[in-house]
Amino acid sequence: MSRDLATPSSDLQDYYDHIPPAHRISDYNTLSSQNQQNIPLSAVDVTDPEPYSDIPGASTPRTRPHFGDRRGEYAGYVEEKSRDGRRKLWVLGALSALVIAIVLAIILGVVLSRKSSSSSSSTSSSSGNDTISGDPSQFTKDARLKQSFWGIAYTPEGTLYPDCGAELSDVVTDMQLLSQLTTRIRVYGADCNTTALVLTAIELTKTNLTVYIANFPEADDNGEAYDRQKTAIQSAIQTYGTSHIAGVTVGNEFILD
Repeated sequence: MSRDLATPSSDLQDYYDHIPPAHRISDYNTLSSQNQQNIPLSAVDVTDPEPYSDIPGASTPRTRPHFGDRRGEYAGYVEEKSRDGRRKLWVLGALSALVIAIVLAIILGVVLSRKSSSSSSSTSSSSGNDTISGDPSQFTKDARLKQSFWGIAYTPEGTLYPDCGAELSDVVTDMQLLSQLTTRIRVYGADCNTTALVLTAIELTKTNLTVYIANFPEADDNGEAYDRQKTAIQSAIQTYGTSHIAGVTVGNEFILD
């Protein structure tokens, strides 16, 4: 049996009829004019009909399209927050200035208070080695004491040259007591700052006392003690004046009348 290969058999033809035709590039390259017209050339129209500017005061508005820009919706909120921020800064600045002023006022008050207290309540004198606390003029007087003496001779403890060691606080206490017995006192010499100590104590206690200051010379020192005490008396007078000085005695046994 021989079969002509040029003429396909019916069985073979039926087989090919049931198989989908192969994909051909030419089928996709060949489009109908109708399909070509339906293909869009651009997906979205990007033309911004109303250009805007996000720069305040700009002379030329920005024309570049910007999709999704919603800043205009929050302009009022941003402006309000900005005002709130400035208001908070002003409040904080005012509070800070107030706190600084209060601190400075407190410091100034403390400094002035200490200075005043130091000058009125605590007095240091170069004529003594100690410090007087409180106001020496405010002391309790003894009702049993009267100013019944015309005058009293007085020598502070610790003024025997060269063993000097008198304390101003002790002399102040003595003046508080003597002022209740008399209005006049006399001292025997000027060594160991006796004159300065007594005049300082009288001023601090504000008592109505006058003092006869003294120069007690030595007979066998060629005038050394006299010159030393003379210098001390001159220095005390230059410092404290003569308002509480009733006179000057030279020598030990000078009798006041």
